[in-house]
Amino acid sequence: MARTRRQGVEVGLQGRWTAFGYFVNYAYIDATYQSNETLASVTDPNGRRVQSGDHIPGIPAHNLKVGAEVEVLKDFFAGANVIYTSGSYLRGDDCNNQPKLDGYATLNLAVRYAPIKHLELWDGSTNVTNARYSTAGALNFNAFADPIAVRAIRRPGGTDRRLGGRQSALLRGI
Repeated sequence: MARTRRQGVEVGLQGRWTAFGYFVNYAYIDATYQSNETLASVTDPNGRRVQSGDHIPGIPAHNLKVGAEVEVLKDFFAGANVIYTSGSYLRGDDCNNQPKLDGYATLNLAVRYAPIKHLELWDGSTNVTNARYSTAGALNFNAFADPIAVRAIRRPGGTDRRLGGRQSALLRGI
């Protein structure tokens, strides 16, 4: 079994200035194999040979979240945030031979109303720019191709447009 290491750093800052609240969170992770091994593979009967230092697939190195909200009326807040995630290697590409998935960013909007302690109503819309991106992917056989071949299969991200990108909730605190 291959030895692995996941190391990184996470930092954040949040605050409030009068009616304006903000936050910034950043995470970096360096997830690598630490030994030379041949791993089992769905697409290669001989397995995939990883080298020490190859990145573990599916783990983006960078994640950044930036957001702010403002109290526009008493107990009524409007805000936005941007979430950025860097690209990652496809699952099954443990040798890092394929291009990474592209990094992506989404813009999200939200409103909330907190009329009394322990009660909050909120509504929001995710990915308001309708960005097209993939959150994950894998190397696998495409049984519908002629001839059958290995291909990159990507998991599209984004909002389920049937729901209009909206999220709503009633939250009750402790």
